Amino acid sequence: MPNFREVDLADRFVRVLARLRGMAAPAPDRRWDQEAARARSDPGEIGWAVEVYSGAFLEAVPVPPLVGPLLDRLARRHALAILSNWPLATTIDRYVAAAGWDRHLRAIVVSQRVGTIKPHPAIFAAARAALGNPEPRRVLHAGDDWAADVVGAKSAGWLAAYITRRPADSPLPSSHRDGEVHADIEVESLAELEAALSR
Repeated sequence: MPNFREVDLADRFVRVLARLRGMAAPAPDRRWDQEAARARSDPGEIGWAVEVYSGAFLEAVPVPPLVGPLLDRLARRHALAILSNWPLATTIDRYVAAAGWDRHLRAIVVSQRVGTIKPHPAIFAAARAALGNPEPRRVLHAGDDWAADVVGAKSAGWLAAYITRRPADSPLPSSHRDGEVHADIEVESLAELEAALSR
């Protein structure tokens, strides 16, 4: 994370199996020898692990009922995209398709495909390009992590909407307001974003 690199989920599973099969993890300041780790597993079992993970994600994460209608209304006036830090882009694609959100989106930009995570400028540049390179000040990024979403968006010259309420059981890393940048909009939940935009 300090280098803002996304590690592909398949590569993560390679390392997990290598550890389970006796390979020592590198020191914190050293990179994995991915080839040596890969020698301790085969592509079939890595593919199986990735598929099990993806399927479990789709089963475990319910689709919020308010999001589909919200996207439908917003897409009538705005170009919409998903910009996500996630190590398996196909899971995001599958979730969006299963929810029926794909018809409302111009793009789905995921850190695994870009190779870097928010708040790095490269992932924001990739998202802007996927939207057709609009003026940065005409792009609003909404998210619930201060550093990744607010600091990242503002550093890219975008507008930022900070969603202040996160799920209590979220396993994702989070950061706190630093006072150096300010969100353009603050809402407790995504459901409040539409009214905030109209104001």
